[in-house]
Amino acid sequence: FRYLVKVVSAFLRFITFPDHMVLWVPFAVYKGLHIIRRNHMDTIYVSSPPHSTQLIGYLLKKITGKRLVIDFRDPIVGNVGNKSLNDPTDLISRIESRLIRAYERCIVNHADAVIVNTETHRSELSRRYGRGSHPNIVTVHNSYDPDDYKNARKITCDQYTIAHVGSVYGTRKADILFQALRILEQEFFPDALKIHVLFVGLNDGALEQSVKSYSVEKYVTIRKFIPHREAVSVMVSAHMLLLIKMIGPNSFGQIPGKFFEYLGAGRKILCLGPRESEVAGIIKKMDVGYNVDDDLDELVSILRSEYKAFLEGKNRQTTGRDVANYSAGQMAKRISDLF
Repeated sequence: FRYLVKVVSAFLRFITFPDHMVLWVPFAVYKGLHIIRRNHMDTIYVSSPPHSTQLIGYLLKKITGKRLVIDFRDPIVGNVGNKSLNDPTDLISRIESRLIRAYERCIVNHADAVIVNTETHRSELSRRYGRGSHPNIVTVHNSYDPDDYKNARKITCDQYTIAHVGSVYGTRKADILFQALRILEQEFFPDALKIHVLFVGLNDGALEQSVKSYSVEKYVTIRKFIPHREAVSVMVSAHMLLLIKMIGPNSFGQIPGKFFEYLGAGRKILCLGPRESEVAGIIKKMDVGYNVDDDLDELVSILRSEYKAFLEGKNRQTTGRDVANYSAGQMAKRISDLF
């Protein structure tokens, strides 16, 4: 029975290639052909994931001969979330890894233009397929919508508030921050530490366990998902916004989407993650906050400085340099320039 389960599992993995939504492909192609012919369209634009949309675009191009623009919001090969394919250890995973690489090669080589959302991914694709053979590989980052912040409700925080809006799971850990809180607590004793760390989103049980293990419950609040308008209010009201990077292979080029919303909020950003990551480079270049790798002393120094400024009533917020370049309008313009 165990071997039967393995066979069935392997079979399901291959019939759902490139993803579990592949069964919608023939219906989407049929509808796409109808839309293209009715509206006399000359360009096919597909965004992924799901990666089955790329297959739809490829088939529509083969049938109609129209121009194809592929937009990778996530990589196919080297996706930080696909550990089994990045480092396959069994026969099925090795076969699937080769298939996904062949699939990417087919999609990229048949596209007239390829859009990616990080410079790291653009460099990887250019290296794999060559600048000369495919010059139209361009970076269009994720973005923030300025309209989201125009009427955002700003709440006055009596404590120095560090907010994380999004999910904490997997290799994303906030342990070093909790250690820093304990050190600051001792430094400012007997005065009570007026710091509040707020986590909003789908956070796994490991986060709550970590809070308890470092005994920082009095400083930390964990909330479930909230409406986007309320999340924007949290971001513009906080003194600092926390970004926790995933670590491990293929993680350096991954930029969480919330980073761009953080830029729109105009608050300093504290990124916990590798200095070599692409997002760390953007933070340094734009002067919008700090990036701390695995250096507890550095983190304590940053928090001490920011907290003292808060106690003295100093406004140390920042709008950074060239933040508007990451607005939705600017990114949309970059896409329109391809047409």
